Amino acid sequence: MKLFTWIRNHLSLFKGLFLIAVAVIVLGELLSLSKTISVDQLTTLFSELAVWRVALMLLISLLCIAPMIGYDIILNRLLGQKLSARYLSETSWIINTMNNLVGFGGFIRVGLRSAFYGKEKNGKGVAEAISKIFIYLMSGLSLLSLLALGFVVFGPTTDYLQQYWIWLLGGSLYFPVVYVLSLSKKNGYLGGLPPSDRGQLILVSLLEWVGVFTAFITTGMLMGISVDIFQILPLFIAASVIGIVSMIPGELGTFDVMMIMGMGSLNIPRESVVAWLLLFRLFLVLIQT
Repeated sequence: MKLFTWIRNHLSLFKGLFLIAVAVIVLGELLSLSKTISVDQLTTLFSELAVWRVALMLLISLLCIAPMIGYDIILNRLLGQKLSARYLSETSWIINTMNNLVGFGGFIRVGLRSAFYGKEKNGKGVAEAISKIFIYLMSGLSLLSLLALGFVVFGPTTDYLQQYWIWLLGGSLYFPVVYVLSLSKKNGYLGGLPPSDRGQLILVSLLEWVGVFTAFITTGMLMGISVDIFQILPLFIAASVIGIVSMIPGELGTFDVMMIMGMGSLNIPRESVVAWLLLFRLFLVLIQT
């Protein structure tokens, strides 16, 4: 908790260090992947990318991650707080950015939200409100897992992608289990949410994950890569589920390796996939700082 309090009190310093950390991580990814790719081809890909395409990638990514602020609006309504729009937007962006980079299954969001929004509230009340938000964070991913599972079972997906059906099934089961548990009318860590709040949290989560996937798929399209949503969606969702379960910071490694191997099976050149992933990570994280 002391760490989160320090972050709250040193936002400017934190944002500067955060930019450096992102740059170091991206550079580290590039160096580690350089052993299996052609750096010259990768450099050529970046140099041939038109400025207007890069600008459009950034704009789309910015619009796609905007729904994440909905979590903090709902949380502060549950806490009975009326914070300034500027403070709410700044802290929300930092919380979600840190979570995107650090990961740990979304637990980083819990600590930061407690530090930013719970300093003047009863500890138990804050914990209960945050827990109600937390359990719905992955509901959108769960719903998309069900859709992706349908693509794998009934759609024209490749044999390679069909091996991930068990992960998609596990991800799709999360939402119904959480929803049933949250129907309890007793106030506590899981129940006590009005139907309107439950519906809004589900919508925010769904918009968040649809937005993240949209940012990813449009980045590839603007690079001139031929994409098939029926193939990419199951791979992206399965990689996200496995990355979250692994609890690896920012899903670094697991998500990237799965996407590189999976899109390689779709005959997309490895250099193009690496450039795609790097641009996706840069825009999804850096534009929030």
